[in-house]
Amino acid sequence: MSLLYFFFFFFLSLLSSASTFKITLFADLHYGENPWSDWGPEHDKASDNAMSVLLDQEKPDFVVFLGDIITANNLLIANASFYWDQAMSSTKNRGISWATVFGNHDDMSFVWPTEWFSPSGIPQLRCPPPTSSGSGHGGYGNVTLPKGARIIDITEQPFSIKSWIRLETGDIQSEVDLTSTFKITLFADLHYGENPWSDWGPDHDKASDNAMSVLLDQERPDFVVFLGDIITANNLLIANASFYWDQAMSSTKNRGIPWATVFGNHDDAQFEWPREWFNSADTGIPEVRCPPTTSSGSGEGTCDFKGTTRLELMKGEIERNNLSRSQNGPTELRPSISNYVLPITSSGNPQSTVAFMYFLDSGGGFNPGLISNAQVRWFQNKSQEINPGSMVPELVFWHIPSKAYEEVAPGSGIQQPCVGSINMDRVAAQEQEVGIMDVLSSRPSVKAVFVGHNHGNDWCCPYKKLWLCYARHTGYGGYGTWPKGARIIDITEQPFSIKSWIRMEQGEIHSEVVISS
Repeated sequence: MSLLYFFFFFFLSLLSSASTFKITLFADLHYGENPWSDWGPEHDKASDNAMSVLLDQEKPDFVVFLGDIITANNLLIANASFYWDQAMSSTKNRGISWATVFGNHDDMSFVWPTEWFSPSGIPQLRCPPPTSSGSGHGGYGNVTLPKGARIIDITEQPFSIKSWIRLETGDIQSEVDLTSTFKITLFADLHYGENPWSDWGPDHDKASDNAMSVLLDQERPDFVVFLGDIITANNLLIANASFYWDQAMSSTKNRGIPWATVFGNHDDAQFEWPREWFNSADTGIPEVRCPPTTSSGSGEGTCDFKGTTRLELMKGEIERNNLSRSQNGPTELRPSISNYVLPITSSGNPQSTVAFMYFLDSGGGFNPGLISNAQVRWFQNKSQEINPGSMVPELVFWHIPSKAYEEVAPGSGIQQPCVGSINMDRVAAQEQEVGIMDVLSSRPSVKAVFVGHNHGNDWCCPYKKLWLCYARHTGYGGYGTWPKGARIIDITEQPFSIKSWIRMEQGEIHSEVVISS
């Protein structure tokens, strides 16, 4: 059996025992350079340290040494395995399996340095001790660019291959999806800013920060959609709620991931005076904790009850964040905000569109809780303009489920053809259906609608020729104590498919469904 087949079957056996298989590539180590000098052995020690740091950061399942492990043309010793062994010691000491390939320097003939024939002559040589392995010395290379390693991450279910550069400094660069997929994470019903006058409100916001950070690091999406009820405005005493709006997006922003938002019914709701403030003879209205004044314009050092409109929230998000792809939408649709469309382009050809994402404001708060006739007409006109003939798949996002969700909702439990894990809420649909579902169901290019709002549901059910899906309650704010998670959408370009599943904060994946193939 050839070495290639051996490695292939070895890899399959390892992958079958875990959901992911991570490979670290170490290239051009060049151990053993200038062993007669100080800088050569110092560079080898620096390479030891670089590989140790990278291995501890990524914790790979396998390492590949990608050639030029030593610089044989600098070695005067008969057995170069001293340096060869040293190059692999960081990997060996951590119990990680590895494979090697040869580079052009690994067995080159010794090259006599021309400077040895100058008046200073041949220097005193420093030979390694006569052992098959050791702490060794050797070259770190003359290039002064930061050192790092390429990482390959293979996920079994759902299958994907991603790669990125991990630098010795800890930075991650140049992530690429080798399976030509586009992954979207949906964060629904975060409800930041609840009860800011108490401890549990800010504690819940911190827990939501952590949940999103964990989910983003698990899935490494290309894009994030905030699916409404990002804040609970009816609990906010500040004039500019963008302090909490910004906090909700910080985990995504800090990872350099672009995002889009749609509004929910709580995002600009009017402040509601808690009844208990007027019933308590002891405390009355509590001392309010205002957020600090920030460069984003959030907070003003004082609190009031003005509230923040949809337009103000969206304007602030767009102005402060280069990663935001959100849009106000057409002025003729106001007071409805966040009606827009974004294309997903091909990784191989930016001029080719793989799918369209439509975002619609389903109202609530200061607006009626519905998608209006004007929005329906806008969708009809826009979709015909950019996707005539319905040739490109379309996905649609809004917050409050349409009445069609009531038609397909599972009874007790979740039975096929529906897919999901919880069905604990009655569908709280929009106030009225004025035509959006008729339009969507008549377009063969529309593959699915995604909503939030009902925290106790995470199912997908077929409706005519498309899917109606809930996200998963992500935030620790809002009602319900169900475990937190996020809906993931994975679009594969070749062969084309759209899949979706739920990723839980604790790492579990469930409820995978094929939206289109």
